[in-house]
Amino acid sequence: MIYSATLWWTKREKMLLDLKMSEERQFVDRWIISQANTTFRGNPRPFDTPVTDPKAKLVRVGTRKFSQVRQKHKAQRDSTLESIKLKQGDIFVFADLDEIIHEQDWPKILDGVEEHGMVRLSMRHYYRKINLLTGNDWASAFAFNYRYFKQLPKNQASVHFWRQSFRGTRISIRGQHFSWLGDDKTIRTKIANHAHPENDNEICLKNLLHNSGPHGQPTVNVPIDNTYPTSLLNNLEKWEPHIDIC
Repeated sequence: MIYSATLWWTKREKMLLDLKMSEERQFVDRWIISQANTTFRGNPRPFDTPVTDPKAKLVRVGTRKFSQVRQKHKAQRDSTLESIKLKQGDIFVFADLDEIIHEQDWPKILDGVEEHGMVRLSMRHYYRKINLLTGNDWASAFAFNYRYFKQLPKNQASVHFWRQSFRGTRISIRGQHFSWLGDDKTIRTKIANHAHPENDNEICLKNLLHNSGPHGQPTVNVPIDNTYPTSLLNNLEKWEPHIDIC
């Protein structure tokens, strides 16, 4: 069984969830989608994940009891793996909702896991718009198999650990990290609630609203070509608000 796990934040990211599921449907047996009852900064939010697909498992996490951002983040991430019981032959993949793995990437990922046990997925990185590229080596998503998982020390058998450690054999895929995607209202809401309070200031907000990274990372307008997900290209009109026009 192939599990693909992610975190749910807001209905404004429904397009990303639809894109993720469309690109993964041919290979994934079960999606694990975790949502908490607070934001990472402790603000309450409803359990409102709009998913009805029979292949999806929704995990609801109570994070009000945690006082620190790191604790809330870890609890939600780790809930994805804790909600299932991996068995011989299973593969577990974790990527944030804005880290899109292409349909064409899956054979390479599965071969990499078979060879190495665990691989880290290096993808292109964009800010604010789907065609504003900032780098080519975003490698936070990862995949591992049951054999690799079983030999891990207990303190490393954690999604949060692997997101933070950046260990593992890197393989380059066609995937894309569409970071900070959304209109101005979405950006303002996210910066006040996400897991990096150090970005919650007027300088970072101004940078993001002007289509750079939160710390002024530059972006380059690139063409939308056949390296993009097929399901995105087939519905390009829906993505027009998220395309930078030179």
